[in-house]
Amino acid sequence: AAQHLPGVDPVTRADLELSAAAAEFAAGRAATAVRRCRRVAAEGATAAQLVQAALTVRGLGGPLNTDLVLLCDAALAALPEHDLAGRARVLAQRALAEWETASWAAVDAPSAEALRLAERSGSPAALAGALRAPPHPVSGVAGVSGRPGPARRRAGGEDRRQRQSR
Repeated sequence: AAQHLPGVDPVTRADLELSAAAAEFAAGRAATAVRRCRRVAAEGATAAQLVQAALTVRGLGGPLNTDLVLLCDAALAALPEHDLAGRARVLAQRALAEWETASWAAVDAPSAEALRLAERSGSPAALAGALRAPPHPVSGVAGVSGRPGPARRRAGGEDRRQRQSR
């Protein structure tokens, strides 16, 4: 319906479509939500809207992940290099979606890059997203120590321990 509103500028139209997509996803209609997000991406959305479109639908298995990978690619292409938090969140989402459609080997680099960018950005939301990405790059015996540090930083645990030791 948002696409048919007369006199509504494209940015507002995309915002309305993204709100509707979030509502569709919350109501359990993931395929409809993905279609709305793809429509926003196809109609020349802003970088922020492309990020929102890429992150609206999450935590799914199955073929919709192919669409999520494409949404993430569009968002990454639009995001400036200096937006570390945005890039980290989208890379983490892409790694999760690709993991469902490809193989572990395909997600090693994006997953590690998401974590690296999230840590550099200092954004708790980016770090939370990066920690949800497939953990293969730091899994196994060699990577056991790789995740607790970022996880503690996300939870603020290092800050609390440092304050308590003073």
